[in-house]
Formats: sequence, C-alpha cells, structure tokens
Amino acid sequence: MVACIDWQGPILFDPRGTFGHLRGMVAAGQGVRVGPDGITAIDAGHIECTTSGSSGAPKRIRRSLESWTRSFVRNGAIFGLQDAVIGLPGTMAQSLTLYAALEAAWAGAGLVDLSGLRADRQLGQLVAHGVSHVYATPAQAEMILMGEGNAPSLRQWIIGGGRLSADLRQRLAHRFPQARVAQFYGASETSFITLDPGDAPEGSVGRAYPEVEIRTDGAGELWVRSPYLFEGYGLGGSPETRWSDDGFLSVGEIGQIDADGYVYVQGRKGRVVQVLDHLVSPEPAEVFLSERLGCPVAVVARRDALRGARLWAMVGQGPQGAQVEEALAAFRHRVGPTAAPHGWQRVDPLPLLPSGKPDLQRLEAMI
Repeated sequence: MVACIDWQGPILFDPRGTFGHLRGMVAAGQGVRVGPDGITAIDAGHIECTTSGSSGAPKRIRRSLESWTRSFVRNGAIFGLQDAVIGLPGTMAQSLTLYAALEAAWAGAGLVDLSGLRADRQLGQLVAHGVSHVYATPAQAEMILMGEGNAPSLRQWIIGGGRLSADLRQRLAHRFPQARVAQFYGASETSFITLDPGDAPEGSVGRAYPEVEIRTDGAGELWVRSPYLFEGYGLGGSPETRWSDDGFLSVGEIGQIDADGYVYVQGRKGRVVQVLDHLVSPEPAEVFLSERLGCPVAVVARRDALRGARLWAMVGQGPQGAQVEEALAAFRHRVGPTAAPHGWQRVDPLPLLPSGKPDLQRLEAMI
C-alpha cells in the first residue's frame, strides 16, 4: 500500500485556515507534526501528535502515515466516506481531529471546522454545509446537543476519545434519528482497537476492529497487535506502555473479552488509587454517574490522611443537586462506600484537554 494522500476533497469552512495549511503540507509530500506551536513539517511518510494527558506530562506520538492510511481504506467502506461532508468539533491539536481530516482528504470528502463555535453555531454549520458525518469525543457531542434543532443531512456519528454512555447514545439518536451512532475504542499509541457500529451489548466498546488482535493477560490487562500501532515516543513516554516479544502492545488498560468477542474496558491502571486497603478505579463511577445524570462527570482522587484517598465527583452543567445526591447514593448502594465518590462539586464548564477529555490535573487542583 502506498502511504500518500492526494487531497481532492473541498474545504467548506475553515475560518482559521488550519485545514488549508495542512493541505499545503500534504500536497508538498511532507510529514506533519502537531504540537503547541501548530502544524510543522517533518520527514515524509510520518505523523507526530504532541498530546498532554491527564497527568499533564507531554508525549509525542510518532507513527508512520501508512499506519493511518490502512484504516482509511477500512473506514471508507464502513462509513461511506466517498461522498461525505465531515464536521470536526475538535482542534488539530487533538489526534482524533488530525486523523479525521487526513481521512477526509484521502476519501475526497468535504471538511467543515466546527471548533471554537457555540453549540447553536455548530448546528448552523452542520445545516449550512450539509454535514453528513461528525467525528467527535463524547464531550464534543454533548456540546453540539446543547444547541437546538436537527441537521437533516447528518447520517453518521463516529465517537472516540472516551466512553460513549448509553444515555448519550440515546439522546443523539433521539435528536438526530436519521443518523447512526458508532463508537470506537483506542488510544493515540494504538489507533483503532475495537469498533461498535451500534449493536454491541451495553457496557461493551464493541469487537476487534479489522486486522486487530486483542488478548488479556493474567492481570486482566489488554494487549493489542495490529498494523495501526505507533512506532514509539518522540518525546516523553509512559511506564504503562509496553511491548511484548511477539509484537503486542499494552497501554495499561484493564478489561475483559467475552465469549462472543465483545470487549469491556474497566479503565487505566494509572488511575487506580488506594482507599483504605482497597485499590479503586474511578472510571466505573464516571460511567455510571454520566449515564444517570446525562452530563459530563469526572471522578478524581482527594487525599485523605486516614484513608489514603477519597473519590470526588466533578459534575458538569445540567442536573440539580438532589439528582446528583440520588445518583451518588445509587452508585454507593451498588458498589459500597469505599469504591464510590465521597462527595461532589459542580464544575461548569468542565475543563477539557485538547483531546476533548476531562483535564484531571486541573480538576484535582479545584477540589
């Protein structure tokens, strides 16, 4: 397979000129690096995305362009991208947005920049340019839902970069009944791991994406082998990212695979905290509370002299205080007081990283 992109698709709305800049580099045959200083040229056939995770430590993900173009071919058939107009609510600093922009270029699809717009204006651009597909994180999809009205041209949501709750899926389907809702699970280091076109069991992130092998070890850690894996870190790194001797990669995610091949992800090992004599992951509480409350929720650790740590829920805009208390009580009844958030506070808006995920470091400082 030739790892090159002949950018044929139209750029329909690009107020900051970001897509135009990217197109010029692609046309010149250059590789691209996205970081704090914008988009710069690197050696041909390579892509580097500088990301800041929840810990705040920068990492530069280096991969071959071919590791993405292989999945362009797959997604072109799965999602029908050849005649698409793709809306992108994220900025190019988010690897999901860069991926989707290059995929649109490969497929000859149109591009519409939705980043930085209010919810009503995002919806207006969906309508004005006939957007058919939206690549978004759950938080970015929530933002679009804050606007009013439908977008009749929209036929596909592609959700990544975070867990798609059953509640958010239902609200997207209710507002945009003509559009399918798909989610994928992966990481910057792995690209696609699983895909759920909309029929996976509740709580699952779907089955293995084409050409992906997934296995678990004795500790429940997920390991992946595929042609979509990154080459390595150009800057920084993570102790949770490890390669096996036979080419499998782990980024420290814990999960399980059922008999039908559906994958269930419990969360990152790096987020586990000790509460009394128990090791607790905050991610089950985030999933439960966000689904129950219908708003973004992040759960972070608050240091406690007696217990080691306590979990604290940071709740976005929407529910009343009584609703939050009721949801916390329901989760506490389900898992017990140790694994449940001890308290909560309102954070409006919930601070996000460029990736569209909650900024856990800032949230911990706000408790």
